[in-house]
Amino acid sequence: MLKRLTDTDRKDSFLELLLDETLCVGEILVPETWVREAGGFNPKLNAKKKYELLLRIAEKHGFAMEEMEYTQQEDEIVLDEPVGIPEESLKTDCYIVSRYSQVLQETGYFEVAVASILEQSKIYGCENSIIAWLEQMIGRTGYFEILEEAVSPVLIYKGSDICNNMLNIFAEQFGSALEQKGIRVEYFDEQKEPLENLTRYIGRYFKAVFGVQTYLFQVKMADGVTYLHEKIKGPKLHLILDHPIWMKQQLEHEYPDFFVLSHDRNYVKFIQKYYKKKAVHFPIPGMENDSTEHKKIYDLTFVGSMGDYRQQMHHIREMQRQDQFLANRFLLIMRKNKDLSAEIAFEKAFALYRDRYAGEDPVEVFYRMRRVIYLVMDYYRYQILKTILDYGIKLDVFGDFWKSSVFADYPNLICHSGVTVEESLEVYARSKVSLNIMSWHKDGFTERVANIMLAHTVLLTDKTTYLEENYVNGKELVMFSLDEIEKLPQIIKNMLSQDKLEQIAEAGYRKTLKYHTWGYQTEELLDVLIK
Repeated sequence: MLKRLTDTDRKDSFLELLLDETLCVGEILVPETWVREAGGFNPKLNAKKKYELLLRIAEKHGFAMEEMEYTQQEDEIVLDEPVGIPEESLKTDCYIVSRYSQVLQETGYFEVAVASILEQSKIYGCENSIIAWLEQMIGRTGYFEILEEAVSPVLIYKGSDICNNMLNIFAEQFGSALEQKGIRVEYFDEQKEPLENLTRYIGRYFKAVFGVQTYLFQVKMADGVTYLHEKIKGPKLHLILDHPIWMKQQLEHEYPDFFVLSHDRNYVKFIQKYYKKKAVHFPIPGMENDSTEHKKIYDLTFVGSMGDYRQQMHHIREMQRQDQFLANRFLLIMRKNKDLSAEIAFEKAFALYRDRYAGEDPVEVFYRMRRVIYLVMDYYRYQILKTILDYGIKLDVFGDFWKSSVFADYPNLICHSGVTVEESLEVYARSKVSLNIMSWHKDGFTERVANIMLAHTVLLTDKTTYLEENYVNGKELVMFSLDEIEKLPQIIKNMLSQDKLEQIAEAGYRKTLKYHTWGYQTEELLDVLIK
């Protein structure tokens, strides 16, 4: 006869299973959702995987079984396993006794359970190894943490509505990709819960803790010294979108098991060199448009913003005189060497003024210079758009701010209302060509790049090293150089007139669908960090 696990209100059912593992001998039908919610089998155990999983399920749902003829439903799976090696089975027992030590102590069974394990270890001739293992489990050190993290959820921070809700979308896309791989996800929404509620995670184990450009990783305990995340077990993953110099304050902590994720390989090197942090390259994936309608109604679109570079110049003029000289040199080097990353350009400028900054941390000086990056970025964005519009090319843009921009009087600038991230996917899908202008990410890959190509649309973008290495220019996308902006109108004119535009779009789509989706990039990340 087959057994089926069912829900129950009996409060002592979990304890019964904990004290008598023979209750789950044989094949057992279990709702698949229960298995997924519990975290599935623990891959780090070498025996009694079914029993340990059923304990986690029973802890939440209670424990009741009914014998029945074999009638497996679609939403159920069969749990069973062969008898394990005695020593490995005892090791699992040690882990279980430690994991549920509080319950066992409260009911007076803890010492009995430990004694039983030691007695069996003598019978099987593995007493010394089991004693050492038991000490490690009860002390909750070493391999105990590995066992706990293997079936723990991923904690994801969300709630920030900046960047047009983009940070929340990234968090949710990552969570969805994890859930599709059978990994549990738990969210903390900073907009819905007070900050002090984070303390409920103290002492808990997580497969990972994930946040996007968040301040939560720098939160300290009441003593003002200890970081909260020192008390939360598991690797911390902080995805940053901007140049890491902007995130200086968020990356100054020094606790271990912390990883910074960045879409630009130059930024990864910068984080490793100057912040002394573990950093992982994470090209930000894109999302496909759910609509099946791909009628192209726009020739060229730009779904982005544009800052006023003159405002950044004003900020630089307000710097101390010595910093002004350095900032101007920094800007000059970037303008003359448009392929240089910001940090390399700064290093070249700083080398000329190093004596004037004797004793100062170069990172602190770079932090004061950070607005120069926005200045040069805004300036070239302005030049690109001006060149396109001056040539008479029609450009569809989205956002009310364009109506009061310096380009508002251009008749070929077609202004539309602002769009959400989801609505931008529809815009891309209805565009023949969509323009992307990098925020001086010289070796980066952003979600806009991916979203455009996943919309079956030709991406027109300034080049980055990553794109040059992973895509074929003219066949899967079209790239241009900031050194040759004057050629851009002719490039666009040629693109819109050629018959192979659809072929480029489809080639870019196929490449991006294979390597730059949340599912693929999440799998790559798991392989590196938390498998």
